[in-house]
Amino acid sequence: MNWRFKIGIYPWRSFNQTKLLQSGTHFFEELLDCIHNSKSEIQFQVYIFEWDTTGKKIWEALEAAAKRGVLVNLRLDAYGSSNFLSLTQKNQLHPNLQIAFYSPFKLWSKQPMGMRLHHKIMVFDRSVAIIGGINIANQYSGYGGNKPWLDYAIKVSGEISRDLHRICLKTGNRFKRFRFEPIKSIAPLELGSNLEHSHIRVLENNWLKGKFGISKQYKAQTRFCKKELWIINSYFVPSNALLRLLKKAAKRNVSVNLILGGQSDVQLVKYASEFFYNDLLKAGLNIYEYKESVLHAKLAFADDNWMCIGSYNLNHLSDFGSIECNVEIRNELIATQCKTELLSYTLPLCNKIKANDYSNTNSLLIRMRNFLSFQLLRILLNLLFFFQRNSKKLGKEA
Repeated sequence: MNWRFKIGIYPWRSFNQTKLLQSGTHFFEELLDCIHNSKSEIQFQVYIFEWDTTGKKIWEALEAAAKRGVLVNLRLDAYGSSNFLSLTQKNQLHPNLQIAFYSPFKLWSKQPMGMRLHHKIMVFDRSVAIIGGINIANQYSGYGGNKPWLDYAIKVSGEISRDLHRICLKTGNRFKRFRFEPIKSIAPLELGSNLEHSHIRVLENNWLKGKFGISKQYKAQTRFCKKELWIINSYFVPSNALLRLLKKAAKRNVSVNLILGGQSDVQLVKYASEFFYNDLLKAGLNIYEYKESVLHAKLAFADDNWMCIGSYNLNHLSDFGSIECNVEIRNELIATQCKTELLSYTLPLCNKIKANDYSNTNSLLIRMRNFLSFQLLRILLNLLFFFQRNSKKLGKEA
């Protein structure tokens, strides 16, 4: 087996269609269409599945698919979807609809404590897939009446969908209450002449299995990009290695641009992100804060021919505490179109952080707040990693 595959980098795939999807009603209409059009199998993995207006719409569609003979495997994180967990335990499920919850909290568990399933992957009939950062909740759809959080996903079809399908099946071996009977036969992919000739591959991060494909490719693109780098990320607390690479890229006259959240659902992480602002601005990076709503997106663009999208955040939790999946695309037309579409929407709704203004307003009290937030976040992550290591040892001894 190729060593790249072992570290979470799948082979390049060609002949795939791609479509960028933004959070809001349009994304969920596209998702519902995919569910309604499914004929044999749905693999559905998300971190958060809320029992609100959005969750009920998706659940009803999945139930309807199961009743018409589609095998539906719904795999959720036990922490992120805890409300859904308690609900499903009280109700009788259709035989074609199987639900599994990743890593339920137990004192004596064979699974490392704190490891979370952070995937947002939906695969339909092994031929069409949606992958990105969008969970199933009103915050992402806007059905509850509020402006949806800004997030993105990408719809792909072709051979790449089968790689995502394999990942969904492989992830299942650490789930509670899961039994999957594989479909014995499946029709070959029909590759029409209208498909875009693009190179796409799947990247994984899974500390348990030594896979760091996503973080490796982020660093590689930052190291080797020549003209321009755009990173759109919701919980930006970079490692020292990535921080050095970003500053080195700016030093060699690469236009390095960060679009981060002006609002956050985790204020501690927002302050920890601001701890890096002064250093990054002095190094010549451009920082924009999206102000319209909470930013939850996880994308990157390098030069004119590379993009990466999925569930991965640029922080240690995504590196060591979560199971993540992204896709990277090497295609000038697709990358340019997606970047243009995204920037044309986001930049007018952003405030650019200027070095002089930030230095003048960044008082000692604010600097202390940001520093203490960063240190507290480090302590919490170190505690998480300590429990992971020890619970893994206990699992081996059990």
